Amino acid sequence: MNTAYLDSGKFYPSFELNPDFSWVVPVCVSSYSISEPYAINTASSNESILIYMLEGKGQALSKGTCRCYQKDSFIYANANISIKPSADTSFISIMIKNSRGLCDQLEIYKFNPVDGIREKFISFFENFSKGNVKDIYTASANTHYLIMEIKKASSCTESKISPAVRDAMKYMENNFFTIQNLEEVAKHSGVSKSHLIRRFRAETGKTPCSILQEIRMEYARLLLIYETFGICEISAMIGYSDPDYFCKVFRRVSGTTPASFRKQNKKGASNDDECLKKLRFLQSSLNLQGQREESGK
Repeated sequence: MNTAYLDSGKFYPSFELNPDFSWVVPVCVSSYSISEPYAINTASSNESILIYMLEGKGQALSKGTCRCYQKDSFIYANANISIKPSADTSFISIMIKNSRGLCDQLEIYKFNPVDGIREKFISFFENFSKGNVKDIYTASANTHYLIMEIKKASSCTESKISPAVRDAMKYMENNFFTIQNLEEVAKHSGVSKSHLIRRFRAETGKTPCSILQEIRMEYARLLLIYETFGICEISAMIGYSDPDYFCKVFRRVSGTTPASFRKQNKKGASNDDECLKKLRFLQSSLNLQGQREESGK
């Protein structure tokens, strides 16, 4: 995998920073065109990566979390990120210092062209890459503006999700390891299966089954990276009774087998708060499920 190591010690353009003030400024702005897996690594924990996908589709992996991207997707990561394209991809990458507090609720969004986020990203990139921004005040103000525009657009995107769809998504996130069929999700949300599918497609562009699969694959990758469970155990833990089917799905969406993915990404015990939170949630949920099954015997 090709890797870009971005030097956080050299601001672009170079600014004199007052140590008594936490400037929100870009460390590096870059554009990429890739057809093979590519990693972007930060050198400091107080840096975040903002990416706008101009073309292409594939997967973005960061801190044990994997999300699918497509054209006009925005991705936020407060750690190193790996881009695995399934089609030729071009994107703008902006690494920003001291932005984590501003970007806490951002992860990945698909923007509508009318939102104008694509144009704002391109304008921001061009201003800095051409050296048009000459002082730290303008640099910080422009960066703040871009982040606020992203938050506003993503908030509007979230507001379009109906209560039934939002409730179904929450239910799947909390019960993905026990869900047997879509009728169960629809019943919980108080709508018919066909209605739920129509609403999901209209509001998210995806089916409920594809979102459930994404959730399961995210936890599968997390378990493969940070735990030592066998493939059959992981399959059962995330809701697949057939390990062969789990491996087939994993290979289709990740481009590799679970065993190969583990070998390429193995990190051992996690010190990342978000990863630990998800691992503890799964462990506590499975323990509770086991207690319920025992008491029902």
